[in-house]
Amino acid sequence: KKARNLAVFGTNEESASDMQKAYVEPDKPNLAADPIVQYMSKAQLEKSIERTRRLMRDAAKKMEFIEAAQYRDELLKLEELLREKWPI
Repeated sequence: KKARNLAVFGTNEESASDMQKAYVEPDKPNLAADPIVQYMSKAQLEKSIERTRRLMRDAAKKMEFIEAAQYRDELLKLEELLREKWPI
């Protein structure tokens, strides 16, 4: 009886459709994609990196892990840009 109920649930197209639409990631501005970032000085870029790192940590402390992951991705892009513009 349980297997039959699972099969019926699994074939319900409306439920599957609703499950696909259940989560929508919030739109956050992508700092690294901002054209102004390309023209930042080294000091400005380093300051932006530190700010993004702080925002990532704050989001993680609030258990906002999706937001923290977005900041992490942004941080990685900014650090990569810093390495490209000013190699060590």
